[in-house]
Amino acid sequence: MNQIHRPVLPVNYAANIQ
Repeated sequence: MNQIHRPVLPVNYAANIQ
């Protein structure tokens, strides 16, 4: 799930980078 971050999901993105 770290392949493509969608700016549409800031919550998912933040949880991904952490």
